[in-house]
Amino acid sequence: MGGGVLPVEELDVRLPDFLVIGGYKCGSTSLHEYLRAHPDIFVPERKEPNYLAFDGADPTGPETLNPAWARSVQTLPDYAALFESAPANALLGEVSPEYLTHPLAAERIAARLPDVKLVAVLRDPVRRAFSDFCMNLRDGREPESEFAAALDDQDRRAAAHQANGFYLSTGFYGEQLQRYFRHFPAHQIHVMLAEDLRKDRDATLRALYGFLGVRDVPNVVDGTEHNRSGVPSNPAAAAAYRLRNGVGRRIGPLVPTSLKRRIDDLLQRGLATPEFRAADQARLADVYRADVAPPPVDDRPGPRRLARRSEHHRALDETGDSDR
Repeated sequence: MGGGVLPVEELDVRLPDFLVIGGYKCGSTSLHEYLRAHPDIFVPERKEPNYLAFDGADPTGPETLNPAWARSVQTLPDYAALFESAPANALLGEVSPEYLTHPLAAERIAARLPDVKLVAVLRDPVRRAFSDFCMNLRDGREPESEFAAALDDQDRRAAAHQANGFYLSTGFYGEQLQRYFRHFPAHQIHVMLAEDLRKDRDATLRALYGFLGVRDVPNVVDGTEHNRSGVPSNPAAAAAYRLRNGVGRRIGPLVPTSLKRRIDDLLQRGLATPEFRAADQARLADVYRADVAPPPVDDRPGPRRLARRSEHHRALDETGDSDR
């Protein structure tokens, strides 16, 4: 992708002023809708262009094995074209959760857009992993009906570059954010929690708009949960998802994102959430404990904010359950 990397000021194109870098299954689809509705912000209809994660990567190299590669924008002109219709005075942004998980994305973004503002929306990593599993069950990409069995198979799947092999690794936010704090000053990074966005959307968006430097405006998007995970609750719902996934692979790039989202919002009414067993929750809490509450290394706000999640894990130790 791309070839040589030049900072944006050396290019005759408009590129983003801010990036929502993730994470996967953390509410980024809803955040994409909220940002698109703001009158002073331009976010392309296309979510997850992922271009900057692979900026300068060898198109014949091993990065093409990453499941995100095939669905990503792969040239700078195509990426810049996403922003061509933006009003002259609009703040430009885009939403690509691959930026948080890709090990080279922070370095590549810093090389291309050193002054860009970065927004990370995170979620309890225990719940995030289970939601990822349920999404793959919903879409027919998960062969195991039991979450524990899928967790046991993660190392093999990841080595094979399977899309359902990253339930665990995607939730190591501390490790992922540290890459960004190494390449960007703390004042360019805003960390928010999906739980906060769900419980107090207006206040959470107000803080985000303040970070981005745009006016606070009333939110006009309803609170519909987009891209909800779950399993089809009946044969008709299962058949509808099989049809959606089969057709989507063939004509997905030709269908407007807004139409696909409306179809998904209708389909998800037929989803049910499987039981999230206490043993699986405790297992994941043990996996993530050291990452979400790392030893303090400096006064930067990112790691301290992440430490809030340790409270959730202490509750898991005591009760074996958590609120949804």
